[in-house]
Amino acid sequence: VKGVLYHICKQYLKNHILKTQIAKSVEGLNFIRGISIFNQSQINAQTRSIVATFLDIFDNIRDVFANNNNLFDKSYFSFNHKNGQCVKCKGLGELNDVICPYCVGSGYKNEVLNIEYNGFHINELLNTDIESVAEVFKNNTKILTAIYYLKNLRLGHLSLGRKTTTLSGGEAQRLKLAKYLIKNHSQIKKGGFIFIIDEPTSGLDVQNIHYLYKIFDELIKYKNSVICIEHN
Repeated sequence: VKGVLYHICKQYLKNHILKTQIAKSVEGLNFIRGISIFNQSQINAQTRSIVATFLDIFDNIRDVFANNNNLFDKSYFSFNHKNGQCVKCKGLGELNDVICPYCVGSGYKNEVLNIEYNGFHINELLNTDIESVAEVFKNNTKILTAIYYLKNLRLGHLSLGRKTTTLSGGEAQRLKLAKYLIKNHSQIKKGGFIFIIDEPTSGLDVQNIHYLYKIFDELIKYKNSVICIEHN
């Protein structure tokens, strides 16, 4: 699956050339619109990377806060921007591996934390589990799509502010899959995608596996293919 199928499809999608040194002939390549592998390798990201930034929805979250106050634009709601970050820890929330006393670990200036949206200030929102913040964004389609996939991929226990470097292998794998599904949401409904997933049930109990397979069934319903390499 990894050494033959994936490489043949990838090469064909790139330049419509078949690698005949791997296989003499392959049928059905013209039906494929995309192929991806999802394994349990750690997410290669900066130490500041969080779930929301990895999924490319942090901008949307900051837009929501910026559009609901008259004081600060969206730059103030990023701990990576000088406008909003704590001047002492530069948004890290720590000083010499100890919680920063100036921002109490939030990474934000105090005046930014005075701004609330639906009962949450930005740091509270980032540190509340995903299951609990769905109602906050009921009018934002992209964020709701992200939360839908995260919940059904059994990642609802994570927070949007969780650092990606702290995820387990199974969580990282499902988060990578979630990112792909969010980004290609409309295209996937047209069919023709192949998903190769290496041990997707790792770390999940029977009930959680049931939810995971609902996502797979949904992908198949739209005439995509799901290939699971499984030891369970």
